[in-house]
Amino acid sequence: MSLAATLANAASGLSVAQAALATTANNVSNVNTPGYTRKVVQQETRILAGQGAGARALDVTRIADQFVASQAREQAIRLGRSDMLATIQQRIQDTIYGEPAQTGRGISSRLTD
Repeated sequence: MSLAATLANAASGLSVAQAALATTANNVSNVNTPGYTRKVVQQETRILAGQGAGARALDVTRIADQFVASQAREQAIRLGRSDMLATIQQRIQDTIYGEPAQTGRGISSRLTD
């Protein structure tokens, strides 16, 4: 391997390391930001003609806690179910019993009729 190829490998490695450090600095500066998720830089080695030719940075990906995400989905489902039951119960209340001030809509007036 020539000196130029070795320096190119080193330069690409430093470039990837710099991108990873910038992402880490961003993670540290946003540690107390509500809703912020940690990010990491995906790295990949470059191979040309069967030999290592440096590294390259791929996309920056978010690291999310799967347990927390599943718990949030479960609680959203429970909230939707509770809202639906409250709506149904309010319709039953309005249809069968009516408001206390309404005359002619309650169950007693229907029984009287």
